[in-house]
Amino acid sequence: MTDFISDIYEVSVGADPKNSMRYTVGRVYNLDLTVCEIVFDRNYLIEYGSVRVIVYAADKKGSIRVWKDMIGVPVIITPNYKEDGNPSKNPH
Repeated sequence: MTDFISDIYEVSVGADPKNSMRYTVGRVYNLDLTVCEIVFDRNYLIEYGSVRVIVYAADKKGSIRVWKDMIGVPVIITPNYKEDGNPSKNPH
């Protein structure tokens, strides 16, 4: 069973938050790729003891693919928030 947390708005990658690379859902990168989903792989953490974050992006034609697959790097995850300021609940 795959266990992902996919209700993520943004992930910052790097040891120093001020200089980290940020990937944000809805943002366009490289003029043609739009981040459509960011997932945290809990199974990978349990099985290998290391963090894995996957960034999915869509091109201008609408094709979705894995754009970034980051393993074992420092990350800061920002969840999606509902209007009441609480993290939204996602069954993933």
